Formats: sequence, C-alpha cells, structure tokens
Amino acid sequence: MEKNHDMMKTASLTKIRKSSRTVLIAAILFLLMQLISRPLQLLYTVQMQKKAGASSNILDYLNAVRYGSVPVQAARAALMIASVVILIGLFVRIRNSESPFQERHGKILQIIAVLQGIFPFTENIEQIILRLFRPGERLDIESILFLFSPDRFSYWLLANAVMLFFLGWVIRYGAVLQQASDETL
Repeated sequence: MEKNHDMMKTASLTKIRKSSRTVLIAAILFLLMQLISRPLQLLYTVQMQKKAGASSNILDYLNAVRYGSVPVQAARAALMIASVVILIGLFVRIRNSESPFQERHGKILQIIAVLQGIFPFTENIEQIILRLFRPGERLDIESILFLFSPDRFSYWLLANAVMLFFLGWVIRYGAVLQQASDETL
C-alpha cells in the first residue's frame, strides 16, 4: 500500500512540475509584456495630457484619461509587476519542492491575493484623496458610494483576489494534511 501511495505521489508531483514549468514561462512572458506596456501607457498618458492641455478637443481629453491618471497607472503597474514577480518565484519554488502543498506556498499566494485586492481600489483611493484636498469639495457617504457603483469599481477583480486568498488558505490546509499523511505512512 505504501509503495502504491508513493508511486501516485511521485507521478502527481512530476505532472505538477511539468505544468508549473509551462505556467512559469507564461508568467515570465506576461511580466515582460507588463514591463513593456505599462511604461508605454504612462508615456502615452503624459503625451495626451499635454495635448489635451493645449487644445479644447474632447477626444484629446478622453485619450488623456484612457488608462487612468498617472498616479493610478503607476500604482497599478507596481502592484501588477510585484504580483507577477512573486508568482514567478512561487512557480520556481513549486518546481523545486518535494510537495506543492507547503505552508509557504499558501502564504505567498495570499500575499499575491492581497496585492491584487488593492488593485481595484487604486482609482477610488485617488478620487477620495483628491476630494479631500480640493477646495469646496466635500466628502460624504453618497460620493463614496458612487465610487463603488458597478460601472466605476471592478468587483470582478476583487472577487478574484478573494478567491486567490481562499485558495492560498486551502493550500496551507493541504500542507497540514500532507504532513499528517506523510507522518502516518
């Protein structure tokens, strides 16, 4: 029985390692795309803001805010790039570990989830800060609730972050079960 269990465990680990290599390559490609596209978006926004400032054309203004403000874009770029770098590290660890179910893997996944959970709030945080410091502007519950309306806030991104955090929790629980199983056999 123990031999059969060890064979199944080895076969599963081999499949996971092969799959993690493929996903690792995809994550590296995604990181490269982010490292190229995010600075280009920032540059585009700065150029369009200059153009919009010099003209009164509504299309120039819409192009200037297409990707969000510069601070929001910078915050989102930092969050995304940090998440992907940590994710790449996680896949490397999974490839080199004896078991994918490890406490540290679950913790790393939860760190990524927290970073991704901040992502949908970036524009709202900016708007709240701007309203706090804008003369004559008041910050009341209605204006805050407006920021969280479905057309202004990405509940989908928040739900993905919550799901990822929960998955990290499951992996941490799986690590405890794996350790108990290894000690039993």
